[in-house]
Amino acid sequence: MSLEFFNAELYCIYTAMTRLHGEKAWDIVWLSGEILFEDVEKELNITETEPVAVLRKVGDWFARMGYVSRTDFVVIGENMLEYHLYDPLIIPAARRLIDEGSAAPHFSTSLMFAALKKKCGMGAEMIGDPTILPDRHAWEVWRLFKLEK
Repeated sequence: MSLEFFNAELYCIYTAMTRLHGEKAWDIVWLSGEILFEDVEKELNITETEPVAVLRKVGDWFARMGYVSRTDFVVIGENMLEYHLYDPLIIPAARRLIDEGSAAPHFSTSLMFAALKKKCGMGAEMIGDPTILPDRHAWEVWRLFKLEK
């Protein structure tokens, strides 16, 4: 499959989700991360419980899968961090969807949020839209918080 076809199909699927479900389309995005985590949890072999360590383990998996060339996590304040992605495959589709205000294919973000929930008892939320640079470097700002039991 070509990367061009993959991005065209992602754009169409996520646009359809948004047209059919509006803001509820985001529920599908986040649930897909939880389902993926259930599917790959054993392969990820996460024994860590510290949030950045968990995120690095998941980020390394995405690099091994070829989704990105690498990821980085930068703590920028109390309970705040930047998630950096280098060369993510979905930039063309993601850029269009974000520009149009649609739900976007946050494959890695949704999986990482699910890992934080299960392994650390933490939630996370994106602050604003991702920044996507022409050199295929993108990042998101997240706020982490402790989940109530």
